[in-house]
Order: sequence, then C-alpha cells, then structure tokens
Amino acid sequence: MNFILEALEDEKVTCVGLSSNGRKGWQKPKKSSNGNHIFVWLMNLNRRFLHDISFSLALFFFLLFRVKSNDCILVYNFTSRVALPIILLKSLKKFNLIIELEEVYSKIADYKRLGMFESHGFKLADGFILASRTMISLIGEKPFVISAGYYERELEETPSDKIIERDLAEPFLLYSGRIDGFGGVFDLIREFRSSSLEVPLVITGSGDRMAKIKQLVKNDERIQYLGNITRSKLLSLVLKNCICINPMNPMLDYAEFSFPSKIIWWLAQGKIVLSTPCPSVINSDVRNYIRFFSWSSCENPRFTTFVQAVQESIGMLASQECNSGKTSEELLALLKKQQREMHDLIAKRMCGFSR
Repeated sequence: MNFILEALEDEKVTCVGLSSNGRKGWQKPKKSSNGNHIFVWLMNLNRRFLHDISFSLALFFFLLFRVKSNDCILVYNFTSRVALPIILLKSLKKFNLIIELEEVYSKIADYKRLGMFESHGFKLADGFILASRTMISLIGEKPFVISAGYYERELEETPSDKIIERDLAEPFLLYSGRIDGFGGVFDLIREFRSSSLEVPLVITGSGDRMAKIKQLVKNDERIQYLGNITRSKLLSLVLKNCICINPMNPMLDYAEFSFPSKIIWWLAQGKIVLSTPCPSVINSDVRNYIRFFSWSSCENPRFTTFVQAVQESIGMLASQECNSGKTSEELLALLKKQQREMHDLIAKRMCGFSR
C-alpha cells in the first residue's frame, strides 16, 4: 500500500483498514493522519468466525455514510470481507472502483469459494492495478496499469537487530514468506537437504505448517528457521550478503496470477534473486533482473538447476559480477515510471478518494 500512497502523495486520500491490537475482543476504531493522507482503522470483533463479518459490516456502514457519487475507491487486496460491501454498494453509491491485484484468492484451494465475489467485483471495477501481465486475461477490456509492487527507497540497519540468533556465515540463502503449501518452502528444504551446498539457508515466515518445518530443519545444521520475525529483523537479514529465493511451485493455478511482491523489495536492494519459472514472475516487467531455475534438469531443461543457480550466484558475489548498483538504479527507474502511470489512472477517476 505504501507504494500506492507514494504515487498519491499530493492527493487527499482516506485509507481505511482494520483496527487490531493483537488481542481478542472488540478492537476500538482509530484515526491518524500524515500530510494529505488520513488513516481510519475500523472497529471489529477479533474472534474466530466473527472477525471478517464484523469488518465487512463496519466497512459497509463507513462507505454508506462517507462515500459520495463519483468518489474513487481503491481496494488493496480484494478479499471477500472487502468485496461484499463494495459489491452491495457500487450501484447505490455510484462510486468509481479501482482494484489492486497482487493475488487472485479464488486460485488458492482454501479460498476457491470466493470466486463468485472476485469475478463479480472484477466486472464492476472501473480500472485495475495489476502486479503481473498474466492477470490481464481476468479483467476483460477494463483500463489497467502494471505495478510491480512495494519497495523501500532507503534501508538502514538497526544496530540492535544485527544478531538474529546465531552468527551467520555469508553468503547465505534467504527465504521469507508463507509457511504453507503455496510458497514452495518445502520444495526448497527438500532440494537443499539433498544437495551438498555448504552455504546456510535462512527461513523466516509464519503459516499453518510451522510445526512441520521446525521438525524438518532441526537435524540439519545448515538450515536456520527464525519464525515470524519483525520487519526490522528481516531488514537486517536482507542487508547482509544473501541470495534471495522464490521457490513457488510454478504448476499451481495460484502461481499463474499471484506475484510475490517481496521480489521487488529484494531487487530494489540490489540482491540476487533466484526464482522458479512461475508464470506471474516470468511474464512480469522485472523478469530480466531475476535468475530462473528448475529443481532438476528433467523438470525444465530451459533453466539451470537449483544447485547450479546457487553456485553460479555465489561465484558472482565472490567476483562482484552481479553489478547490483546498476540493477537497483534501472529497477527503481522502472518502478517510478509505474508509479506515474498508476497516479494517472487513479487521477482520471478521482473526485474524492477513499479506499
């Protein structure tokens, strides 16, 4: 969302989100501001089964009383709890709707039931911000811009976060993301454990299979699982001499339309990024900055194997051939261009602005 707000820094924007303090029970509404941007955190009930319902109701009444005809609403992450009130009010309030898509939730097994909300919302939308060109087939003839996603301009290491758990040998491999059946982390662990690679593998993230991952890595001293760490600690890792890996299974429906925006964050810091040939990534505007691999030469002979890609990347780091500074400059120029296009798309639809 910060990437979008930077594109709209001179516009008056109201950002609406979910109030949360990490505890169960009622979450009180909050409000803050930063320049032209006002942040409103809606009250909700943090209880299983009631969490999404309470947020949908709060959002419905917020939009009902606050949004005017021809206002522009930008939805970041079109989940069912957001989609339902938007769909119900679109024809009544006659607002302009722009949907930002990084993930298509109906392509995830656990969320396939949401397909009806997504497809109906896509039909109602007046424009789209897409993370990958593979998503164009989902939106018909609607106007769109491509936005590679979130990045940070400057990163500074926090001294207190320099040591994560134990000292890390450098370079090391880094996976940060979902610990589930979609992110590909278990494929990564399997291939890494069967290899003779001597570089450490560092894994961060959370999900419904955290217990399984702890069991898998405990007998391999090369692998360190840090759990779900803070952003500042993750930043501390990224600023070290690491090779970042996106191991998502390219054969999943999810991989066709869901672009891992963390890739942009890594690339913007000049990191070497290794990725499986997911359709959403290999068809993205940043594909030329990424080194693609397959788990084995039999799986996809077009690409080097995982072990070969790691060894070549280590060699590039040792010989300083990766030219990370030039890559970062080129990428940031591309991202700036995408931000301008995003602003132009939204400005055409704007009178007021709400999310």
